[in-house]
Amino acid sequence: MDTLTAIQLTQTDIVMKNNKLMEVLKKLALKNQLKTLQVGVYLKRMTYYLPGWDKFKMGKIYFPFLCYIAISCQDNEEINIEENFNISKKGRIEIKLNPNGLAISNYQVREKKDDLEIIRSNYGYKSISIYSIEKQKEIKEVKLNMNNLMPYFEKGSGITGFYLKGEDSLYIMNYYSDLLLINSQTGEYTANYNLPTKDSNNDIKIDNRYPFYIIGNEVIYTKYQRNFEDNIFYKINLINGEKDSFSKYPELYRKNENLLEGGWYDYLSHVMINDSTMIYGHPISHDLRILNIKSKEQKIIENKFKFPIKNHINKNTKEIYSGNELENLISRIYNNYHYSNLLFNKKDKLYYRILKKPIEPELFNSFPKPIRFWKSKVEIIIYDENLKILGKTPVIPDEYQIGIYEYSEIFNKNNLIYIKKIPNNDEYISYDIYSIDEKY
Repeated sequence: MDTLTAIQLTQTDIVMKNNKLMEVLKKLALKNQLKTLQVGVYLKRMTYYLPGWDKFKMGKIYFPFLCYIAISCQDNEEINIEENFNISKKGRIEIKLNPNGLAISNYQVREKKDDLEIIRSNYGYKSISIYSIEKQKEIKEVKLNMNNLMPYFEKGSGITGFYLKGEDSLYIMNYYSDLLLINSQTGEYTANYNLPTKDSNNDIKIDNRYPFYIIGNEVIYTKYQRNFEDNIFYKINLINGEKDSFSKYPELYRKNENLLEGGWYDYLSHVMINDSTMIYGHPISHDLRILNIKSKEQKIIENKFKFPIKNHINKNTKEIYSGNELENLISRIYNNYHYSNLLFNKKDKLYYRILKKPIEPELFNSFPKPIRFWKSKVEIIIYDENLKILGKTPVIPDEYQIGIYEYSEIFNKNNLIYIKKIPNNDEYISYDIYSIDEKY
């Protein structure tokens, strides 16, 4: 029996022993999440986030959705930003998925003339589907020729992410940081570019939670941080192999490298506003940064509002954690303020940054998993074109899978925000549409 099968059987035994939990999950129609768990995707992804997680995944801890969480004390400070923007629900769209589609999957969003395209992986990564927001349907399926790809995927390694560039170039990554170029018209493998990584396998991320861009012949990416002394960004030229790295983590990170535990602190809110300029921010700071990826020059735009970080700092400096300590680390991010996605309104030159609010431990514990992870409220912080905070919206009036541990499928077209609803099957995906407007 191989390792993945053992994990699947263990998970199945746990779930089947708890019929009540199964009924709750069925009623909530979360079979797509169970399917994701069965193929081991979440287990592999947890190695991104927590040091030493791979040492526990065969034990009693799996993913936060399956573990018991011990709630730490919260920092009761509020973020005092004026609520001077409205958020209004404008409607909803529903898109029928590919027959092999998954309602929860890796995704990529890109603008295409007057349309938005959503690129999503299908079950088993045997194909990639492209969906049109304007047409509200699948417009293309890229089928991968797995026969000529199999030599790059040792047993259990699998595809860890993808990136579609232009019309013909689909890049997929394996567990060993091989970036494989696929002809998206034929599905045939054409080239392999290995991205350098010094720490371990599977530490380079193609994920909406971390910057990964291919501009011209250059790849710009980040990787898992075991400390915060390394540079943030890495760049490699796919043609001549030239490598570079740049940008430092904030002093708070470097000073508390053994205290800011849990890999989520290397998460970055980010958006490319042109081929050379990235705007990004760290999850426990209001400040945003302007990075020129060609010159490597960076400017930090500070904001006057205080960000409560007290309970993000852990006093345990152990490198390997016991089960309860891991649970505490996971719970900390849900029970304190933190930023998620960053969006850019090109028309009005505004930035929208998604802020997760703390949830009271008593309320948090009153819900079963995974429902409790969706109960923390979400606000949107609005920045002007100079990256200064203008204000915020009221709390978004519904529950969504938004946050560092979620796929956070949220994107925009000008002042219209699309947020994927919590799915109830793998047949359709639905997006609620909101508009953000300034109060007068």
